[in-house]
Amino acid sequence: MENQSRLADKNKMLNLLAAASENLGTSLDFQSTARHSCKIFVPHLSAWSSLFIFNEDSPELKFVASHHKNHEVSTQLELFLSDQARFWAHKQEVQYSIREGRVVTVANSHSWFGERYLAHLPVIQKSEIIGLITLGSVDEFTLEDLHIAEEISKRAAAAIDNARSYLKLTSYEAKLINDKELAEKASQEKSNFLANMSHEIRSPISAILGFADLLMLPQQSEQDRLEWSQRIKHNGQHLLRLINDILNLAKVESGQFTVQNNCIDFLEFISDLEVTNRTLARDKKLDLQFNLETEIPERFGSDSTRLRQILNNLIGNAIKFTEAGHVKVQCGYIKNLGYLYFDVEDTGPGMTEKESSLLFQPFVQANTAHSKQFGGTGLGLALSLKLSQLLGGTVELVHTAPGNGSKFRAMVKPSVLSGVKYISQLKSKVSTTAEEKTFKEHELKNKKILVVDDSPDNQYLMRKILGLRGADVTLAGSGDSALDLDNISDFDVVLMDIQMPGKDGNQTTAELRKRGFTKPIIAFTANALPKDKELSLRSGCNRHVTKPVDQKELLRVLSELLTT
Repeated sequence: MENQSRLADKNKMLNLLAAASENLGTSLDFQSTARHSCKIFVPHLSAWSSLFIFNEDSPELKFVASHHKNHEVSTQLELFLSDQARFWAHKQEVQYSIREGRVVTVANSHSWFGERYLAHLPVIQKSEIIGLITLGSVDEFTLEDLHIAEEISKRAAAAIDNARSYLKLTSYEAKLINDKELAEKASQEKSNFLANMSHEIRSPISAILGFADLLMLPQQSEQDRLEWSQRIKHNGQHLLRLINDILNLAKVESGQFTVQNNCIDFLEFISDLEVTNRTLARDKKLDLQFNLETEIPERFGSDSTRLRQILNNLIGNAIKFTEAGHVKVQCGYIKNLGYLYFDVEDTGPGMTEKESSLLFQPFVQANTAHSKQFGGTGLGLALSLKLSQLLGGTVELVHTAPGNGSKFRAMVKPSVLSGVKYISQLKSKVSTTAEEKTFKEHELKNKKILVVDDSPDNQYLMRKILGLRGADVTLAGSGDSALDLDNISDFDVVLMDIQMPGKDGNQTTAELRKRGFTKPIIAFTANALPKDKELSLRSGCNRHVTKPVDQKELLRVLSELLTT
């Protein structure tokens, strides 16, 4: 009788181990392997079983799968164990089983799903405990049952480890495929951007060099020479905007961009926008309008340079893409929320839904046909959005439709002092001849100016610009040359290049201040980063003006320093 019982146990063990080997080797799918690891114990060894695996990201047991002999109860068991995984992992007998690497059996004080006894089996693979199998049984586990369960758990451990390794591999492969697709997409966007950037840079350079060649031809009319000069200036300004957009976008995205809080006179600000964009609108015979929708604070605090950059981009785009009709700029202030907004509406070609979805993405243009016709790099809107966010607002497309134009809204959140006056209508403070008047106001007769610059072309240019306005200009090709001048104290102002061989501009300025020179020194340099400005001011410069030369800005700064 005893021999028959042993034979039956042996057959039971062999059958279960055979079934385990067969079922656990059929799939490399992790979840399928986990379910099979639970099913193999039921109903011959237990009423239900569960599998917990150590999470590789943390030392916590994570519920993976379970199985109950009653199909209707299986779902309830799964939900229960999933919800109680953290509690289950901290049970004393579970912790002991994992710590010692031994099977632990307990008589359950109360039944969750019909069991009276529990058995916890550590899942061990290559001497490492990777998880835990718990069995729930109505009958007490025999030594033979536990022996069979341990053997099955060893096979389950190998299958689970293989499936987990395969899951890692497939996840890694999926990541590689995704990374490859992203890299290919980025590479394509980069190629498109570089191709477009090459066009954007070469086109104005070609125009500049071409018109410069024309200017050197003899016996050309004054009118032709003036037009060619204006075209050279226009293309140079386009190149400068392009470079500034790239640098500004890079600074914003790297977190190195800072904003100022200037006091902005709203009427002067709008007048400046109008003057800046009027010529282009007039050349295309477009009606450029500025209107108020609500009362606006007469003065407010924000970064005037960045706000002007945002709006010039939106207005410039509207004018560029509009062939007939108007461009309207509607200004308003949402008092209860503190937002200042500018709606820029045009009668241009408009966009499809697909085209508009590509807006605000750096280096991506919504309509490549338009970009070929009108130019552009796809940087302006992306930069405008990021700048507006730095000013507490946003830029958004309000509406667009093919053939029906577009409307953009730029919003910023300015600081407005209590008691400030509000204006309800626009009265321009700048006349149509504002630029001509500005030049007349900044006459430099009898002013002695020292220009320190290592570039002969820049020396020549500054001598012409300042000399035409009556200044007595002296040139020095290096900081050392400037310091060697005997009459340095006679100069009314010094224009100091920063990056020069030998003593640079900052060192030269510091030495001049040390020798007692108290007159204004202007850092006039291509070093345009905020840290460059901070360094030049710290060395003793009164102002920091960036190249290429903006004559209007330079003359304004000279006038300000020489009249104070």
